[in-house]
Amino acid sequence: MVGRFDPPGSITRGLRLRRRTTICELPPKIRARPPGACKFRQRAARRERKHVAVKLRLMRMGKKKQPTYRVVAADSRAPRDGRFIEIVGSYDPRAEPSVIKIDNDKALRWLRNGAKPTERVQKLLEASGAWAEHSGASS
Repeated sequence: MVGRFDPPGSITRGLRLRRRTTICELPPKIRARPPGACKFRQRAARRERKHVAVKLRLMRMGKKKQPTYRVVAADSRAPRDGRFIEIVGSYDPRAEPSVIKIDNDKALRWLRNGAKPTERVQKLLEASGAWAEHSGASS
């Protein structure tokens, strides 16, 4: 059955398609364009190449009224608890004394690559020793 959307001479003419289909969704044998020509793939590749402003910040975890935080490297435009690039450490303010676990190697790598920590994360980095190492290396 020929779809009603198929113009005469179309590469999809004669195929049994249930809906309008883009070239990228067709099987490889029928595709007229090379695999990289799909607009969606081009947009995705362009997005990967973009440079983003990265921040080291806290991401809230835990239950209601019982917060724990992850220290994450995230795009500055992403929401607080949204997408992040990498987990750098964790922070539990409710324990006595508060528990700060930070992977200093990851934190230093992000700081050297230009990530800006928030005020609270900077204090946590100072407590873990990563900030002093970064400041000493940059001077």
